[in-house]
Amino acid sequence: MTDGSQARQRRNRPTPRMGRGPDKEHAEPLRTAPARPDSVQDAPARLAHRNLLRSWDFLIGLALLVAVYASVSDPLRIGPRWLVPALMLGIMFALVLALRAGRHPEARWLTLVMTGVATLAVEGSMAGLVSRLIDGNVYAPYLLRDAALLWIVNVLVFALWYWELDGGGPRTRHSQGYVPTDLAFPQIALGRKYSSNWTPRFIDYLFVAFTASAAFSPTDTSILSVRAKLLLMIQAIGSIVILAIVAARAINILS
Repeated sequence: MTDGSQARQRRNRPTPRMGRGPDKEHAEPLRTAPARPDSVQDAPARLAHRNLLRSWDFLIGLALLVAVYASVSDPLRIGPRWLVPALMLGIMFALVLALRAGRHPEARWLTLVMTGVATLAVEGSMAGLVSRLIDGNVYAPYLLRDAALLWIVNVLVFALWYWELDGGGPRTRHSQGYVPTDLAFPQIALGRKYSSNWTPRFIDYLFVAFTASAAFSPTDTSILSVRAKLLLMIQAIGSIVILAIVAARAINILS
């Protein structure tokens, strides 16, 4: 074999590829992580939706607020006797529909509107009660009855404020975990052993509002934010007006 033919054979011989992977046409396609199904991605939102629908204590609190304020004497209500109860009942009905439909931002705004209306109503009724007391145009048993009803409404109204403001609202607490922003419950102070899977319910905020009205300060919960302190002061002022002034005047009338 001549030198020229040997050179041609060497040129035609395939050159080995050192340190290289397989050809592109034989390369395996890149494997990517499978996308998470929508059911997995929406799991926190679905869980929050179920928990809100199971918040029976919150719904009972709304119903009690409407029923108790509707029982206050007509001269102490704001506007016509049917105005505020009908307005709160309509907002409550729209709120329940929004919760069932999963429209939680709208449900939160409806709750805040209803709480604002109830706050103005109860503060106006307290002013009317004090005005009638100063004028002397009041009957002692009715005074005691209306004072007790307004005290209960005051507790329910501020429980709703704490429920909607603390931790970003109920939906945020249930979907992202509870991070206190306005109130620090004892479970938070006791550490992760007690607070890791714990989320406050409406009854916890109702207890805070009850102790604030009864003792003029929370008993076992720390106040963290400025807005919570302002709400607590307004609530305590209303409670002082009802318990210290109105009740004392009613006892003097009775005696």
